[in-house]
Amino acid sequence: MEKKDDLRWLGVWIRLERLRRNWSQEGLCKGLCAVSYLSKIEQSKVPSPNPDLLRLLCQRLDGAWQDDPAVLSPLRERVEDFYEAFLDDDFRGVNRNYQAIIDQWETCCHSPLLLDALIIGYQDENDDIRLSEAEQTVLREVEPVLSHRQKTVYKLSVGRGLELLEENPSSRDYLGVGVQYYEKGSYTRAVELLQTAYQMAAQEGRVNLMLSARTFSGNCYANLLDYTQMAAHYQVAEKIALALGAGEKLKDIRYNAASTALELGRTEEAYRYFHRVCGEKAPPEKVTIMGLHKLALCCEKLGYREEALSALDRAKKANVTFPDRETALSICELVRYRLTHPDYLHDPLYGEMLTGCFEQMVAELPMGYAGLHVPYLLEWYTENRMYKDAYQLLLRFPSTPWKPPV
Repeated sequence: MEKKDDLRWLGVWIRLERLRRNWSQEGLCKGLCAVSYLSKIEQSKVPSPNPDLLRLLCQRLDGAWQDDPAVLSPLRERVEDFYEAFLDDDFRGVNRNYQAIIDQWETCCHSPLLLDALIIGYQDENDDIRLSEAEQTVLREVEPVLSHRQKTVYKLSVGRGLELLEENPSSRDYLGVGVQYYEKGSYTRAVELLQTAYQMAAQEGRVNLMLSARTFSGNCYANLLDYTQMAAHYQVAEKIALALGAGEKLKDIRYNAASTALELGRTEEAYRYFHRVCGEKAPPEKVTIMGLHKLALCCEKLGYREEALSALDRAKKANVTFPDRETALSICELVRYRLTHPDYLHDPLYGEMLTGCFEQMVAELPMGYAGLHVPYLLEWYTENRMYKDAYQLLLRFPSTPWKPPV
């Protein structure tokens, strides 16, 4: 934010402080200015507000406005670095600068960096809204005067990313909206947007964003169970990840590819990967619960019962990245139940476990989790002659690689 705007954004702070105190505009500006003029100041519609008037308004609010260049200069750099990292989809840079801004939250919120602080800090690390009702109200009211980069971060945070495509969209806008379509399971539309993001990022030299666009395109085809297209996108993504030294991204790509191979019946291929990264000889600190779950699924299909049970036992103490530990272990228990109850298809408890876990995955997790379990649910429905339920499930997941029993 430019220094010439400092007084302008002070009006936003005045609006926020007034709302926090539940004061009326009439009460705040009585004897100082007209209510209509205060309203314009609060909405940043006065390019050069009277500094003496602003000072008097601040005094009535007992507020401390921070405008010391020595204090603000390093914070401005953090804000600039955050936006640049966000626009490049550099998550390490985003997280690093996000935390630095949150650490100086009070200072930022009493300075010309107020709007940036509210936009950047809209969500916490768990994607929960961290702003008060008053702060959210202020952001909605000043939205028309936000810069494009501010709107990009803000609208993606509040789930209104599609609006970003209406006026001079950036590569980051296309990526953000594409990811949102991916998360909703609208894979065809997601791929269109992600391909546009990739092309624009290539022209802009945003290599991290190129990697993300290719990775999510591969994810879309993985969830569509289109192995050929998935492999094509992942191959490009792997080359970019290797060039960037993005080890975590590379690991995610290979994990997703092996998971798709498992779903498509390429079990030996999937087993080679998961046995290598999650087997007994793998470093324990690098083994995750869901990785062991996939290894157990491979072993179940290949008839390696003891290895499958061993993987499930190790899962109880393994690291967890996503989803939460309780959910991840409940997914593992479905495999254990099948391995230890040969007649599971006629066991009502298994049906309850499977359907309950499946609906939780549909409601709370990316669609790929539920998609992996569709064949097991179809198996349960058909074995128990619940054909209507099976038909409805196939309508929800039409790309499921499943054949009815003869």
